[in-house]
Amino acid sequence: MLDTFLLLAQADAPQQAQQAQQIGLDMPAWLLNFIGWVYLFGDPAYTTKGIFGSLLTWLKIIGLFSLVAWIGARILGAIKDRINLPALSGIAAAGLLGGIVSVLFQVLQSTGRIALPSVAGVSAGAVLGLVSMLAVLVWLEATLWVSMSRRKAQGDKFLFVVMHFALALGLFFGFLVYSYAVVPEGIKLTFMDAISQGVRIGLTFMGYTSLLMLAFRLVMEFSGVNPIRTLAIGWLARKEAMRRMWAPYVVLAVFLVVLAFTHWFLQPPRPAEMSRLFVGTLTLLCSLLITLMIIFLSPLSLPTDIQQQTIYTIVSKPVSRLELIWGRIVGYMGLVTVIVALFGGISYIYLIRQVNSTIRATVSEADSVRADNPLRAAQLDDQAEQLTARMSARVPVKGSLVFRDSRGVPQIKGIDVGQELEYRTHVEGATPSKGIWRFGVVSHPFDEVRNMAARDAGRTPTPPAYPIQDRRVPVDNFLRPGTIEYVDNQLFLLKGRQAQGTTGLESRIEALNTEKRTLSAKDAELQLALKNAQASGDSAAVDKAEAALAEVHSDPFRVEMSFTIYRTTKGRIGEPVFAAIKVINPVTGEQYENTFPVREYYTDYQLVPPSVLVGSDGFLNIEVQCVSSTQYLGMAESDLFILASNGSFFWNFVRGLVGVWLQALVLTSIGVFAGTFLSWPVALLTTIAFFIGGQVAYGYLQELAFQAQFGGGPFESLYRLISHDNQMSDLTPTVAVVTAKTFDSLVMPVMSRLVYVVPNFASLDVSNTVADGFAVTGSQVIGNVLMALAYALPFSIAGFFVLKNREVAA
Repeated sequence: MLDTFLLLAQADAPQQAQQAQQIGLDMPAWLLNFIGWVYLFGDPAYTTKGIFGSLLTWLKIIGLFSLVAWIGARILGAIKDRINLPALSGIAAAGLLGGIVSVLFQVLQSTGRIALPSVAGVSAGAVLGLVSMLAVLVWLEATLWVSMSRRKAQGDKFLFVVMHFALALGLFFGFLVYSYAVVPEGIKLTFMDAISQGVRIGLTFMGYTSLLMLAFRLVMEFSGVNPIRTLAIGWLARKEAMRRMWAPYVVLAVFLVVLAFTHWFLQPPRPAEMSRLFVGTLTLLCSLLITLMIIFLSPLSLPTDIQQQTIYTIVSKPVSRLELIWGRIVGYMGLVTVIVALFGGISYIYLIRQVNSTIRATVSEADSVRADNPLRAAQLDDQAEQLTARMSARVPVKGSLVFRDSRGVPQIKGIDVGQELEYRTHVEGATPSKGIWRFGVVSHPFDEVRNMAARDAGRTPTPPAYPIQDRRVPVDNFLRPGTIEYVDNQLFLLKGRQAQGTTGLESRIEALNTEKRTLSAKDAELQLALKNAQASGDSAAVDKAEAALAEVHSDPFRVEMSFTIYRTTKGRIGEPVFAAIKVINPVTGEQYENTFPVREYYTDYQLVPPSVLVGSDGFLNIEVQCVSSTQYLGMAESDLFILASNGSFFWNFVRGLVGVWLQALVLTSIGVFAGTFLSWPVALLTTIAFFIGGQVAYGYLQELAFQAQFGGGPFESLYRLISHDNQMSDLTPTVAVVTAKTFDSLVMPVMSRLVYVVPNFASLDVSNTVADGFAVTGSQVIGNVLMALAYALPFSIAGFFVLKNREVAA
């Protein structure tokens, strides 16, 4: 079904922009603006950028799940109360059967087996599905109302009425947009579109109402939580974990045993990869051991206590169920904190000893062979430099990459040389082919390629259809105050503001001109002193003059790059492949050019004069070409960046361990939640399934959510596997194929929602960033902390409600 109204709401989104321009709304501007806000807060799939957008999406998801949980709890209550409505139950059964038949009819129609008639422009299968849904809703409404009436739940009745008002409000907005929609030829809107979108908004509003009721009840519980009791339960959980299973001692012993023999088995493919291999392996070892400990501790604790009735000694005291849940999580996480600190400290000392000793040995070997074998010495210097770079925390400024092919035509990608991995594409040597990294407030690569082609053809560029990207270079971080380049940059900016009409800047400009003249005179004097010292051969005077000149000028900024080479048969063995780099200030036209040999698998760098940044306002273009003919240079967007700063490896390693700790927090919450209503074997398997789904299969869950997988759903994929059909070929609509597609249509709506339930453990893991020598920024750590809390808090709250409504000491 065409999600027309989502297109209208997302007129600035990349994938829907072109379609949204074809559909309009003939309504007043104030009403159109109001509808936009309604869709922002009401449509589950529509959000905005930044923290506000993330929080809004989280509230929508939690609201919808709280709505499902509220309805499910009331249905379970009705079953316990033995509420039986025979006539309505028969209607509900017929509705369920009709829904399955409706799905079957739509599958048969999509495969061409049958042709269904239309009712007011709507397929008969869709009409049957709507009628079936209404039949089930009638049974659900009656069952919930009778159950709440018997239990005299006035609060639930009030919430039930408010939910109906929210649903009606969503349907009203759906039909409002449907009434004002201006649709061109070729696009048909039916009342089913209005109902579909109205239900989406109405369900979101219903989720908000149930979430408000849930928040009201939780506030009452939070007010009674005692931190001392919570910590006492946590202390008890820690003691039981160490007394019953000896899990902390086991993982510590395994860690030390593995660490003792690590250097025997870890052999890097290249010497420069040693630090990356060791950091990644040790972090992975810490993560796996802590994960195993949590998997065997958190889901077994509550079921064991409930089975042995030892929990009676706790619940008989004035302890709330929320304190019982949070206390166990606090206790296990206190244990995890100690173990992570031990693992981290031991791993860091081991890394420093191993890698630093290798660096010292490499530098010593390079010095010893420098006189006899300068080529080998240069190679060893490169290895030591790469190891040092990986044992740091580099903060990159990344640009946006576009290409020009060998004919100079703008392209979104380079040349495909037939390699299996498509991460990098290539530029051809000795041709106009090049990669262009753009820094500044830049358009999306798709927009830029289209506008580059328009400018080449003399046409006017079109407005952007994709979001603008902020990739500005922090010029103030590179131009040191009190230097010539800093003063020149300030003068350029002030004169630009003056040209735009800003007044009152004359005194500041004159003061900067005076400072510039002073610095220029000092620079000329030092240049002359350096020249005389070099002529006289006085090394001490040369060093002194160079140091003084360094105080007058800002330091060159560093552009780092790592390219691959695709060598054709026409190349010569042992001959290097050369690349040319050009750094351009698009505002002033200042340029820096150089040609250098590409060191494959190593990080190359160029020191660019700071004068290129003067007046740039953060805008730069960096062009890279392959100079060697018949050879190809492979590059991706992240292969070239400007080094903003170099931080401490120790604190970067600590931030990497924070990611391991956050993974343990989410997994602990899941384990405790599973233990509130499942036996310990099932709770253990549930926790393992969540971890595997979030760590390994999360990409597949995303493909299910976006319906981007090839070969259909799980049942169709199973049929293709059995029948040896590939994922791309069309299947003959046999009975088996139709049956598989029908089952997929029934289960896919449920499976596609798993992406909102299963935590994304892989996104919390930043060990690869640490191992590659890049900084884990503070904003990234804060984002991961918020994400972990967004997962852990709902699981703990759900466990609280489950534990509150079950008998734990029978």
